[in-house]
Amino acid sequence: MTALFEIIDLLLTPVQPFPPLTLAMIQTLGEQPDLIAKLQRYTCPFDMTGHPTITLPGGASADGLPIAFQLVAARLDEAMLVRAGAAFQRATSWHRRRPSLISRRPQ
Repeated sequence: MTALFEIIDLLLTPVQPFPPLTLAMIQTLGEQPDLIAKLQRYTCPFDMTGHPTITLPGGASADGLPIAFQLVAARLDEAMLVRAGAAFQRATSWHRRRPSLISRRPQ
């Protein structure tokens, strides 16, 4: 990771490999170790290396639920993340959008 951040400023990655979980899926997380592992696939590596991340909304699923991405910076470069996150939010409106609660039905 150190070598990578010698040639890049930020790394953009997904937060999770699928659309947001339903409430029913979240209620059974403790019974699904494979799902927990999938949820941590893109975030855990940076927890382990100590690289700071920021998660931002950047899209919507087919159901209209928010989809996030994360930016990763070099160690101790949280200031870069704050500047990048602020720039992204100035240029987009994803952080102002909310899913419709009326159209969501438990599955």
